[in-house]
Amino acid sequence: MSVTKPVMLDETGQEMVEVLRGVKMAIASGKDSEITTWKEIRANVRNGLGEILYPVGTKFVIYKYANGATKSGTPVKYYLDAVGHNKHFLIRHGEKTADYSMTLQFHELLNDSMQFDAAEDQYGVSLDTSVVSWKTYYSDTSGTVVVDPTGNPSTNGYYEKNDTSTYPRSTYGSNNWRHSGIRKWLNADPDTAADAWWAKSTPFDKKPDYGTYLPFQALLADNTDGDAATLLDVIGPVTIRTILNTIKNPDNSDYYLDADASGQYAVASRLAYDVTEDTFFLPTTKEVHCSTYNEDGGVLLQYYDKFSDYASPIGAWGSADTNLLKHKQNASSATDWWLRSAGTGYARDAVSVGSDGTVNSGGAYTAYGVAPICVIY
Repeated sequence: MSVTKPVMLDETGQEMVEVLRGVKMAIASGKDSEITTWKEIRANVRNGLGEILYPVGTKFVIYKYANGATKSGTPVKYYLDAVGHNKHFLIRHGEKTADYSMTLQFHELLNDSMQFDAAEDQYGVSLDTSVVSWKTYYSDTSGTVVVDPTGNPSTNGYYEKNDTSTYPRSTYGSNNWRHSGIRKWLNADPDTAADAWWAKSTPFDKKPDYGTYLPFQALLADNTDGDAATLLDVIGPVTIRTILNTIKNPDNSDYYLDADASGQYAVASRLAYDVTEDTFFLPTTKEVHCSTYNEDGGVLLQYYDKFSDYASPIGAWGSADTNLLKHKQNASSATDWWLRSAGTGYARDAVSVGSDGTVNSGGAYTAYGVAPICVIY
């Protein structure tokens, strides 16, 4: 009887080599790892070794050179923490598209002066200019029907009214994550020009004060890690849920302002949260060990659970958690930074972490810091 010996395919052998190299790197470097290759990291994660090799709290270092091809000049270092394992996935047809994942978050604030969203227009032009009938024109405060609320209906669109609560979006911005300026900046194509990545996504949208910046991913496009792959090559979009506010449209008290499947227009049956696919995103209250607004469907990240000052999740406007403190690079003091959860009682309040480590909320137009999250799978 003859026995056929198993044959190791080239692809399988390469995967095993990458895994073994990752194990060697982890043992040699200890807890904090300067990346040898992101491909090795991804191979280890995909083989279920992420939690073993890169336990929560592992800090990775990447470099950004003025010229990524020649690696010339003094590089800028960016630090990322492993904040969770097997918490975020891309979902297709109700199923995860991977078995394992590792969630990373920038350790420091990449910018400490960014609006969640800009103050919006009081009246907006319909995005679909083919619509022959949009909404009744309303006056600014009284609800009296007028023909021309803005004084200049010169476009071929129709006008829709923004909320006119005590704290309107036309003054304080919108807390809707899907349409926020910060989400657009984080997820714009890195090859997009500085003044071209932003686009109106609701009738009321206005460009944020960082609308002329290069998109966030352009900052990372030339980072080096020892081989051809950059961080951008080994991460991908994931499916996330974000709470929607509970405000009803002031034009019709029976309709919620942000409650249809896209989180855009007022409908009668409210959805508690919106679902988006994002490559970079901000955490929710639940993900950072806060008990407020937990219907958003976020997942508690092991980093914020393990290193929290408290055994149980903190509430908003309450206890300060030093594990939530974040600084801009080389800064001596902590500063406020954005989460993505909506302050549900307002159309304009987005949730943030204060410079003292408390969770609170405020107008989306306020300029705070950002510490984005991404996922390897």
